[in-house]
Amino acid sequence: MRSLRLSLVSLGVFGLCTASDVPELSDCAYFSGKDHDSEACQRPLDAVTTLAPGSFYVAKVACIDCPSKVDVEKRGNATRPKAQTEYDMLFNVTLSHDRKVLLLDDAPVFPAPPPHYILTSQIRPNFTRSGLADLSICLRYGQRDGCSAFVVSRIRLDYSYSCKHTDSLPEAIEQWEITFDAIGTTTGPEDTPWLFNSSSQQMLKVMVQGKTLEDPRYPGDVMEKDSPSFFGSYEDEPEPQYELEIMSVELVERSYTFPQPPPSTVWTKIRHFFGSDPAPADGHIVYLAEEWGYSGKKGTLKDMAGTFWLDWGYIIKAVLPGLIGGLIGAYLLYRLCLLVMREWELWRWNGMDAVWEQIRQERENEDEEGLLYHDEPGGSASPPPRYTDEVHANKPLPSKPLPEKPLPAVPLIDT
Repeated sequence: MRSLRLSLVSLGVFGLCTASDVPELSDCAYFSGKDHDSEACQRPLDAVTTLAPGSFYVAKVACIDCPSKVDVEKRGNATRPKAQTEYDMLFNVTLSHDRKVLLLDDAPVFPAPPPHYILTSQIRPNFTRSGLADLSICLRYGQRDGCSAFVVSRIRLDYSYSCKHTDSLPEAIEQWEITFDAIGTTTGPEDTPWLFNSSSQQMLKVMVQGKTLEDPRYPGDVMEKDSPSFFGSYEDEPEPQYELEIMSVELVERSYTFPQPPPSTVWTKIRHFFGSDPAPADGHIVYLAEEWGYSGKKGTLKDMAGTFWLDWGYIIKAVLPGLIGGLIGAYLLYRLCLLVMREWELWRWNGMDAVWEQIRQERENEDEEGLLYHDEPGGSASPPPRYTDEVHANKPLPSKPLPEKPLPAVPLIDT
Protein backbone atom coordinates (compact mmCIF):
# COMPACT_ATOMS: atom_id res chain seq x y z
CA MET A 1 0.00 0.00 0.00
CA ARG A 2 2.98 2.30 0.37
CA SER A 3 3.30 3.07 -3.33
CA LEU A 4 -0.40 3.78 -3.73
CA ARG A 5 -0.40 5.98 -0.62
CA LEU A 6 2.55 8.05 -1.82
CA SER A 7 1.13 8.62 -5.27
CA LEU A 8 -2.41 9.45 -4.22
CA VAL A 9 -1.35 11.82 -1.49
CA SER A 10 1.75 13.52 -2.87
CA LEU A 11 0.13 14.73 -6.07
CA GLY A 12 -2.97 16.22 -4.44
CA VAL A 13 -5.80 14.44 -6.15
CA PHE A 14 -8.57 16.00 -4.14
CA GLY A 15 -9.27 18.99 -6.33
CA LEU A 16 -9.07 17.51 -9.83
CA CYS A 17 -11.74 16.76 -12.43
CA THR A 18 -11.59 14.43 -15.39
CA ALA A 19 -14.64 15.80 -17.14
CA SER A 20 -17.26 18.45 -16.65
CA ASP A 21 -19.99 15.94 -15.74
CA VAL A 22 -17.83 14.00 -13.29
CA PRO A 23 -17.61 15.33 -9.73
CA GLU A 24 -14.31 16.03 -8.11
CA LEU A 25 -12.65 13.10 -6.44
CA SER A 26 -12.86 14.75 -3.02
CA ASP A 27 -16.64 15.12 -3.44
CA CYS A 28 -16.96 11.33 -3.90
CA ALA A 29 -15.47 10.58 -0.49
CA TYR A 30 -17.79 9.15 2.15
CA PHE A 31 -17.03 11.89 4.68
CA SER A 32 -17.47 14.73 2.20
CA GLY A 33 -21.26 14.65 2.52
CA LYS A 34 -21.67 15.84 -1.07
CA ASP A 35 -21.85 13.45 -4.03
CA HIS A 36 -20.85 10.23 -2.32
CA ASP A 37 -24.10 8.47 -3.25
CA SER A 38 -24.36 9.98 -6.72
CA GLU A 39 -24.43 7.76 -9.77
CA ALA A 40 -21.16 9.21 -11.09
CA CYS A 41 -19.33 8.36 -7.85
CA GLN A 42 -20.84 4.88 -7.42
CA ARG A 43 -20.23 3.57 -10.90
CA PRO A 44 -17.23 1.24 -11.41
CA LEU A 45 -13.89 2.86 -12.04
CA ASP A 46 -12.98 3.33 -15.70
CA ALA A 47 -10.11 1.42 -17.28
CA VAL A 48 -8.01 4.60 -17.22
CA THR A 49 -8.79 7.54 -14.95
CA THR A 50 -7.02 10.84 -15.42
CA LEU A 51 -6.37 12.55 -12.12
CA ALA A 52 -3.75 15.09 -13.21
CA PRO A 53 -3.34 15.46 -17.00
CA GLY A 54 0.24 14.83 -18.01
CA SER A 55 1.43 13.60 -14.62
CA PHE A 56 -1.00 11.26 -12.82
CA TYR A 57 -3.18 8.43 -14.15
CA VAL A 58 -4.82 5.41 -12.55
CA ALA A 59 -5.29 2.27 -14.68
CA LYS A 60 -7.46 -0.70 -13.82
CA VAL A 61 -6.39 -3.88 -15.65
CA ALA A 62 -8.67 -6.90 -15.52
CA CYS A 63 -6.56 -9.85 -14.43
CA ILE A 64 -7.97 -13.07 -15.87
CA ASP A 65 -7.36 -16.17 -13.73
CA CYS A 66 -5.34 -14.15 -11.24
CA PRO A 67 -4.90 -15.54 -7.72
CA SER A 68 -5.43 -13.50 -4.59
CA LYS A 69 -4.02 -14.03 -1.11
CA VAL A 70 -6.30 -13.58 1.87
CA ASP A 71 -5.15 -13.71 5.51
CA VAL A 72 -6.87 -16.56 7.35
CA GLU A 73 -6.44 -17.33 11.05
CA LYS A 74 -5.93 -21.06 11.58
CA ARG A 75 -5.16 -22.35 15.09
CA GLY A 76 -3.51 -19.08 15.97
CA ASN A 77 -1.18 -19.11 12.96
CA ALA A 78 -1.70 -16.70 10.06
CA THR A 79 -1.71 -18.41 6.67
CA ARG A 80 -1.99 -17.00 3.17
CA PRO A 81 -3.83 -19.46 0.89
CA LYS A 82 -4.19 -18.80 -2.82
CA ALA A 83 -7.74 -18.31 -4.03
CA GLN A 84 -8.54 -18.59 -7.72
CA THR A 85 -10.51 -15.36 -8.00
CA GLU A 86 -10.52 -12.81 -10.78
CA TYR A 87 -9.63 -9.42 -9.36
CA ASP A 88 -8.41 -6.31 -11.11
CA MET A 89 -4.93 -4.86 -10.81
CA LEU A 90 -4.70 -1.17 -9.91
CA PHE A 91 -1.72 0.69 -11.38
CA ASN A 92 -0.88 4.32 -10.73
CA VAL A 93 1.26 5.95 -13.40
CA THR A 94 2.93 9.10 -12.13
CA LEU A 95 5.95 11.36 -12.54
CA SER A 96 8.53 12.16 -9.90
CA HIS A 97 8.52 15.58 -8.27
CA ASP A 98 11.25 16.86 -10.60
CA ARG A 99 9.42 15.33 -13.61
CA LYS A 100 12.54 13.42 -14.68
CA VAL A 101 11.43 9.86 -13.84
CA LEU A 102 8.34 7.88 -14.81
CA LEU A 103 6.95 5.80 -11.94
CA LEU A 104 4.71 2.75 -11.99
CA ASP A 105 3.38 2.06 -8.50
CA ASP A 106 6.24 4.25 -7.24
CA ALA A 107 8.82 2.02 -8.96
CA PRO A 108 11.03 3.88 -11.48
CA VAL A 109 10.50 2.42 -14.96
CA PHE A 110 11.93 5.17 -17.21
CA PRO A 111 14.54 6.33 -18.23
CA ALA A 112 16.32 3.75 -16.06
CA PRO A 113 15.24 0.10 -16.47
CA PRO A 114 12.65 -1.10 -13.94
CA PRO A 115 13.50 -3.10 -10.81
CA HIS A 116 13.36 -6.88 -10.79
CA TYR A 117 9.98 -6.93 -9.07
CA ILE A 118 6.98 -4.63 -8.80
CA LEU A 119 4.22 -4.84 -6.21
CA THR A 120 0.73 -3.88 -7.29
CA SER A 121 -2.66 -3.78 -5.60
CA GLN A 122 -5.60 -6.05 -6.33
CA ILE A 123 -9.08 -4.54 -6.20
CA ARG A 124 -12.56 -5.89 -6.78
CA PRO A 125 -14.05 -5.45 -10.26
CA ASN A 126 -16.78 -3.18 -8.88
CA PHE A 127 -14.26 -0.77 -7.35
CA THR A 128 -15.80 2.69 -7.71
CA ARG A 129 -14.60 6.26 -7.91
CA SER A 130 -15.97 6.75 -4.42
CA GLY A 131 -13.85 3.82 -3.25
CA LEU A 132 -10.77 5.45 -4.79
CA ALA A 133 -11.53 8.68 -2.93
CA ASP A 134 -12.06 6.83 0.36
CA LEU A 135 -8.86 4.84 -0.18
CA SER A 136 -6.86 8.01 -0.81
CA ILE A 137 -8.24 9.66 2.33
CA CYS A 138 -7.65 6.49 4.35
CA LEU A 139 -4.04 6.32 3.25
CA ARG A 140 -3.60 10.04 3.68
CA TYR A 141 -4.34 9.82 7.40
CA GLY A 142 -2.38 6.60 7.83
CA GLN A 143 -5.24 4.30 8.83
CA ARG A 144 -3.68 1.16 7.40
CA ASP A 145 -5.98 -1.32 9.13
CA GLY A 146 -9.10 0.25 7.72
CA CYS A 147 -7.59 0.57 4.23
CA SER A 148 -7.56 -3.20 3.76
CA ALA A 149 -11.30 -3.00 3.05
CA PHE A 150 -10.56 -1.26 -0.26
CA VAL A 151 -7.55 -3.32 -1.44
CA VAL A 152 -7.83 -7.11 -1.55
CA SER A 153 -4.11 -7.88 -1.51
CA ARG A 154 -0.70 -6.93 -2.85
CA ILE A 155 0.99 -9.21 -5.37
CA ARG A 156 4.50 -9.37 -6.79
CA LEU A 157 4.41 -9.43 -10.56
CA ASP A 158 6.38 -11.21 -13.23
CA TYR A 159 6.20 -8.90 -16.22
CA SER A 160 7.30 -8.07 -19.73
CA TYR A 161 8.61 -4.53 -20.20
CA SER A 162 9.61 -2.74 -23.37
CA CYS A 163 10.69 0.80 -24.17
CA LYS A 164 10.86 2.10 -27.75
CA HIS A 165 11.96 5.47 -29.02
CA THR A 166 9.24 6.46 -31.45
CA ASP A 167 9.93 9.96 -32.72
CA SER A 168 12.10 13.05 -32.46
CA LEU A 169 10.29 16.37 -32.70
CA PRO A 170 11.63 19.90 -33.11
CA GLU A 171 12.85 21.90 -30.13
CA ALA A 172 14.73 18.89 -28.66
CA ILE A 173 11.59 16.90 -27.85
CA GLU A 174 11.67 13.09 -27.85
CA GLN A 175 8.90 10.51 -27.58
CA TRP A 176 8.90 6.97 -26.21
CA GLU A 177 6.41 4.12 -26.07
CA ILE A 178 6.48 2.05 -22.88
CA THR A 179 4.51 -1.17 -22.47
CA PHE A 180 3.99 -3.21 -19.32
CA ASP A 181 2.43 -6.68 -19.40
CA ALA A 182 1.79 -8.63 -16.18
CA ILE A 183 2.52 -12.27 -17.05
CA GLY A 184 2.48 -13.92 -13.61
CA THR A 185 2.86 -13.55 -9.89
CA THR A 186 4.65 -15.13 -6.96
CA THR A 187 5.19 -14.28 -3.32
CA GLY A 188 8.86 -15.23 -3.12
CA PRO A 189 11.74 -17.07 -4.79
CA GLU A 190 10.59 -20.44 -3.40
CA ASP A 191 6.95 -20.22 -4.51
CA THR A 192 5.54 -21.76 -7.68
CA PRO A 193 4.61 -18.89 -10.03
CA TRP A 194 1.08 -18.38 -11.28
CA LEU A 195 0.96 -17.61 -14.99
CA PHE A 196 -1.44 -15.13 -16.58
CA ASN A 197 -1.87 -16.82 -19.95
CA SER A 198 -5.31 -15.55 -20.92
CA SER A 199 -5.39 -13.87 -24.33
CA SER A 200 -8.24 -11.66 -23.09
CA GLN A 201 -5.99 -9.88 -20.64
CA GLN A 202 -4.65 -6.49 -21.71
CA MET A 203 -1.38 -4.74 -21.09
CA LEU A 204 -0.54 -1.17 -20.17
CA LYS A 205 0.77 1.24 -22.78
CA VAL A 206 2.19 4.64 -21.82
CA MET A 207 3.28 7.34 -24.27
CA VAL A 208 5.89 9.68 -22.79
CA GLN A 209 7.29 12.88 -24.19
CA GLY A 210 10.48 14.47 -22.94
CA LYS A 211 12.09 17.84 -23.51
CA THR A 212 15.88 17.87 -23.31
CA LEU A 213 17.20 19.85 -20.36
CA GLU A 214 20.27 22.01 -20.65
CA ASP A 215 23.55 20.85 -19.15
CA PRO A 216 23.40 21.88 -15.47
CA ARG A 217 27.19 22.28 -15.28
CA TYR A 218 28.84 25.68 -15.35
CA PRO A 219 30.49 26.72 -18.64
CA GLY A 220 33.92 26.63 -17.00
CA ASP A 221 33.37 23.07 -15.81
CA VAL A 222 32.18 22.03 -19.26
CA MET A 223 35.27 23.51 -20.94
CA GLU A 224 37.63 22.00 -18.38
CA LYS A 225 36.13 18.50 -18.35
CA ASP A 226 35.46 18.32 -22.07
CA SER A 227 38.92 19.51 -23.12
CA PRO A 228 40.91 16.71 -24.80
CA SER A 229 44.06 15.32 -23.24
CA PHE A 230 46.67 12.75 -24.15
CA PHE A 231 44.41 10.00 -22.81
CA GLY A 232 41.20 11.46 -24.23
CA SER A 233 38.40 13.19 -22.40
CA TYR A 234 38.56 13.38 -18.63
CA GLU A 235 35.11 11.82 -18.21
CA ASP A 236 32.34 10.36 -20.29
CA GLU A 237 29.58 12.52 -21.59
CA PRO A 238 26.71 12.69 -19.09
CA GLU A 239 23.44 11.09 -20.03
CA PRO A 240 20.91 13.62 -21.33
CA GLN A 241 18.09 14.44 -18.96
CA TYR A 242 14.52 15.15 -19.96
CA GLU A 243 11.56 16.92 -18.47
CA LEU A 244 8.90 14.27 -18.97
CA GLU A 245 5.20 14.53 -19.69
CA ILE A 246 2.73 11.65 -19.92
CA MET A 247 0.93 11.99 -23.25
CA SER A 248 -1.48 9.06 -22.88
CA VAL A 249 -2.20 5.92 -20.87
CA GLU A 250 -4.27 3.15 -22.43
CA LEU A 251 -4.87 -0.59 -22.36
CA VAL A 252 -3.95 -2.55 -25.51
CA GLU A 253 -3.80 -6.16 -26.60
CA ARG A 254 -0.88 -8.26 -25.47
CA SER A 255 2.04 -8.56 -27.87
CA TYR A 256 3.38 -11.97 -26.74
CA THR A 257 6.84 -11.08 -28.04
CA PHE A 258 9.43 -12.46 -25.65
CA PRO A 259 13.14 -12.21 -26.54
CA GLN A 260 15.10 -15.43 -26.80
CA PRO A 261 17.87 -15.86 -24.22
CA PRO A 262 21.43 -15.62 -25.56
CA PRO A 263 23.27 -18.89 -26.29
CA SER A 264 24.96 -20.34 -23.23
CA THR A 265 28.75 -20.29 -23.51
CA VAL A 266 31.63 -20.18 -21.07
CA TRP A 267 31.97 -16.44 -21.56
CA THR A 268 28.25 -15.78 -20.99
CA LYS A 269 28.36 -17.89 -17.82
CA ILE A 270 31.34 -15.89 -16.53
CA ARG A 271 29.58 -12.62 -17.29
CA HIS A 272 26.41 -13.88 -15.64
CA PHE A 273 28.34 -14.89 -12.52
CA PHE A 274 29.71 -11.37 -12.13
CA GLY A 275 26.31 -9.82 -12.92
CA SER A 276 27.20 -8.30 -16.29
CA ASP A 277 24.70 -9.94 -18.59
CA PRO A 278 24.39 -8.34 -22.04
CA ALA A 279 21.84 -5.57 -22.33
CA PRO A 280 18.49 -6.65 -23.80
CA ALA A 281 17.83 -5.78 -27.41
CA ASP A 282 15.37 -2.97 -28.18
CA GLY A 283 14.84 -2.29 -24.48
CA HIS A 284 12.70 -5.42 -24.04
CA ILE A 285 13.07 -6.99 -20.60
CA VAL A 286 11.28 -9.98 -19.08
CA TYR A 287 11.46 -10.32 -15.30
CA LEU A 288 10.61 -13.70 -13.76
CA ALA A 289 10.70 -14.04 -9.99
CA GLU A 290 11.94 -17.64 -10.22
CA GLU A 291 15.17 -16.31 -11.78
CA TRP A 292 15.84 -13.93 -8.90
CA GLY A 293 16.96 -14.51 -5.35
CA TYR A 294 16.82 -12.24 -2.35
CA SER A 295 19.84 -10.15 -3.35
CA GLY A 296 20.10 -10.51 -7.12
CA LYS A 297 19.76 -12.85 -10.03
CA LYS A 298 20.31 -16.48 -9.13
CA GLY A 299 23.75 -17.87 -9.92
CA THR A 300 25.51 -14.52 -9.53
CA LEU A 301 28.16 -13.58 -7.02
CA LYS A 302 25.93 -10.82 -5.64
CA ASP A 303 23.10 -13.23 -4.87
CA MET A 304 25.47 -15.76 -3.29
CA ALA A 305 27.00 -13.09 -1.07
CA GLY A 306 23.57 -11.75 -0.16
CA THR A 307 22.25 -15.23 0.62
CA PHE A 308 25.31 -15.99 2.77
CA TRP A 309 24.88 -12.74 4.66
CA LEU A 310 21.16 -13.37 5.07
CA ASP A 311 21.75 -16.88 6.44
CA TRP A 312 24.87 -16.25 8.50
CA GLY A 313 24.87 -12.51 9.00
CA TYR A 314 23.39 -12.62 12.49
CA ILE A 315 25.98 -15.25 13.52
CA ILE A 316 28.79 -13.14 12.09
CA LYS A 317 27.43 -10.08 13.88
CA ALA A 318 27.38 -12.04 17.15
CA VAL A 319 30.70 -13.90 16.79
CA LEU A 320 32.89 -11.29 15.10
CA PRO A 321 32.66 -8.63 17.85
CA GLY A 322 33.38 -11.31 20.47
CA LEU A 323 36.35 -12.59 18.47
CA ILE A 324 37.77 -9.12 18.01
CA GLY A 325 37.20 -8.34 21.68
CA GLY A 326 38.91 -11.60 22.67
CA LEU A 327 41.95 -10.82 20.53
CA ILE A 328 42.19 -7.34 21.98
CA GLY A 329 41.84 -8.74 25.50
CA ALA A 330 44.52 -11.39 24.85
CA TYR A 331 46.90 -8.74 23.51
CA LEU A 332 46.31 -6.52 26.56
CA LEU A 333 46.87 -9.50 28.87
CA TYR A 334 50.11 -10.30 27.01
CA ARG A 335 51.33 -6.74 27.44
CA LEU A 336 50.40 -6.84 31.12
CA CYS A 337 52.38 -10.06 31.61
CA LEU A 338 55.40 -8.50 29.92
CA LEU A 339 55.12 -5.48 32.19
CA VAL A 340 54.90 -7.65 35.31
CA MET A 341 57.89 -9.77 34.25
CA ARG A 342 59.93 -6.67 33.51
CA GLU A 343 59.13 -5.15 36.89
CA TRP A 344 59.99 -8.44 38.61
CA GLU A 345 63.34 -8.58 36.81
CA LEU A 346 64.06 -5.01 37.84
CA TRP A 347 63.17 -5.82 41.44
CA ARG A 348 65.34 -8.94 41.39
CA TRP A 349 68.32 -7.10 39.98
CA ASN A 350 67.88 -4.32 42.51
CA GLY A 351 68.39 -6.98 45.21
CA MET A 352 71.39 -8.46 43.38
CA ASP A 353 73.15 -5.11 43.21
CA ALA A 354 74.20 -5.42 46.85
CA VAL A 355 75.51 -8.95 46.22
CA TRP A 356 77.51 -7.85 43.19
CA GLU A 357 78.85 -4.86 45.11
CA GLN A 358 80.06 -7.17 47.89
CA ILE A 359 81.75 -9.50 45.39
CA ARG A 360 83.36 -6.56 43.62
CA GLN A 361 84.66 -5.16 46.94
CA GLU A 362 86.17 -8.49 47.95
CA ARG A 363 87.91 -8.76 44.58
CA GLU A 364 89.36 -5.27 44.92
CA ASN A 365 90.62 -6.09 48.40
CA GLU A 366 92.38 -9.19 47.13
CA ASP A 367 94.06 -7.16 44.38
CA GLU A 368 95.28 -4.58 46.89
CA GLU A 369 96.66 -7.28 49.16
CA GLY A 370 98.60 -8.77 46.25
CA LEU A 371 100.44 -5.47 45.71
CA LEU A 372 101.67 -5.23 49.32
CA TYR A 373 105.03 -6.77 50.59
CA HIS A 374 104.66 -9.85 52.71
CA ASP A 375 107.27 -11.89 54.62
CA GLU A 376 107.81 -15.42 53.52
CA PRO A 377 106.11 -18.03 55.62
CA GLY A 378 109.57 -19.46 56.74
CA GLY A 379 110.30 -16.36 58.78
CA SER A 380 113.43 -15.16 56.88
CA ALA A 381 112.80 -12.01 54.94
CA SER A 382 114.61 -11.46 51.70
CA PRO A 383 115.35 -7.88 50.66
CA PRO A 384 113.81 -6.54 47.53
CA PRO A 385 115.97 -6.69 44.39
CA ARG A 386 118.33 -3.77 43.76
CA TYR A 387 118.10 -1.51 40.78
CA THR A 388 120.88 -1.94 38.20
CA ASP A 389 121.58 -0.61 34.72
CA GLU A 390 122.00 -4.04 33.30
CA VAL A 391 119.63 -4.88 30.52
CA HIS A 392 117.94 -8.18 30.86
CA ALA A 393 117.69 -9.86 27.53
CA ASN A 394 116.36 -13.21 26.70
CA LYS A 395 118.60 -13.65 23.61
CA PRO A 396 122.36 -13.06 23.32
CA LEU A 397 123.54 -10.32 20.99
CA PRO A 398 125.01 -11.44 17.65
CA SER A 399 128.82 -11.73 17.51
CA LYS A 400 129.11 -10.04 14.11
CA PRO A 401 127.86 -6.53 13.53
CA LEU A 402 124.80 -6.15 11.42
CA PRO A 403 125.33 -4.88 7.87
CA GLU A 404 124.70 -1.25 7.38
CA LYS A 405 121.54 -0.50 5.49
CA PRO A 406 121.92 2.31 2.98
CA LEU A 407 119.81 5.32 3.59
CA PRO A 408 117.21 6.20 0.99
CA ALA A 409 118.11 8.81 -1.57
CA VAL A 410 117.22 12.35 -0.68
CA PRO A 411 114.30 13.45 -2.84
CA LEU A 412 114.90 16.41 -5.08
CA ILE A 413 112.82 19.42 -4.34
CA ASP A 414 112.00 21.73 -7.18
CA THR A 415 112.57 25.36 -6.34
